[in-house]
Amino acid sequence: MIVENPIYKELFYMGYEGVENTYDYWTKNKKEVLRQITINRPEVANDSKYLEEFEAKVRWKSELGLKLLFEISLKLNRMKKTKVDFQTIVVKYNNELISLDEFNSIYPLPKDNESKGRMDLRGISLVRMKFDRLVFNDLDMRYSTISNVNAIGCEFNNCCLKNAHLSRLDLSASMLSGDCEIEKNKLSKLRVEVSK
Repeated sequence: MIVENPIYKELFYMGYEGVENTYDYWTKNKKEVLRQITINRPEVANDSKYLEEFEAKVRWKSELGLKLLFEISLKLNRMKKTKVDFQTIVVKYNNELISLDEFNSIYPLPKDNESKGRMDLRGISLVRMKFDRLVFNDLDMRYSTISNVNAIGCEFNNCCLKNAHLSRLDLSASMLSGDCEIEKNKLSKLRVEVSK
């Protein structure tokens, strides 16, 4: 969750009141916020993971990110018994149709070995959803938040969920393939039922 990141908290010390779009405030004040963090919170400034996580999450707080997140939520809640194709998700923004690939070009994050061949959903928040026998392939969901989600009978193949915040997640009869990467997660109230 972005609210748990110390950089997000620092925005409020810098004058952010929660009214302006978080992404817009961040882009206007990034240099000054980082300078203040270096002075006031050197332990945060010296750990690059805080900034990496924050930048992955804050892009979803942009106007375009919020529109895409809404469309993703609608699509996932309506789908049943199918493979999820994130390539087909588009939203109209400034009189243009924008896909997730284009979103990732507009709000780029550094590429590395873990993102190769995977749809970049780093930092996404999926909250209060029900996934009914969906198949998720080739996703990079590092630093994501998945909370209050019932993922019943789902498959996750070649998905990276490192540093994800997973809470109140029901994975009953779901399968995570051996090539899924899950480590350094924040876990709370998970329900996992092993299929036989």
